[in-house]
Amino acid sequence: MALGGLAYFSYLWTHTGTLDAFFETQTRGWYTQVSLSRPLQLWSDLWSGDFQTVAFGVIPVFAGTAVVIYLLARWRPPAVISIYVGAITGSVLFSSSLTSVPRFLLAAFPVLVAAAIYVKKENTYAILVASSAMLMAALFVLIAAPIWFYP
Repeated sequence: MALGGLAYFSYLWTHTGTLDAFFETQTRGWYTQVSLSRPLQLWSDLWSGDFQTVAFGVIPVFAGTAVVIYLLARWRPPAVISIYVGAITGSVLFSSSLTSVPRFLLAAFPVLVAAAIYVKKENTYAILVASSAMLMAALFVLIAAPIWFYP
């Protein structure tokens, strides 16, 4: 896996002539960059009182990180998978923008394996489906219903 990352950055370097082409793309295309102070900023945003930032940004990042750590601890995958998922989760925590969180988390697919193992062992599938349906209904009420019914 590390060899693939090195090959990718080498490819970018040879075709663009700059070593930081990936990070330049992140900044220009996604308007995001790595910020080492981002977790502290997220922590302070948690207590800011801004409902939208807390509900749709800070809580999902912290809750998602906690779930990832919990699932990986229960699954105990090979070290290379733990390192990979840790790097993806770290990229979410240290990203300067919350808009790229879903894009980063799509790459953390091994967590879905851990979740599937946990759901299968604990027989919690019905609870998971019911809670997912309630969450989707809540998202509809919060996001789509005001647009449709109150133009």
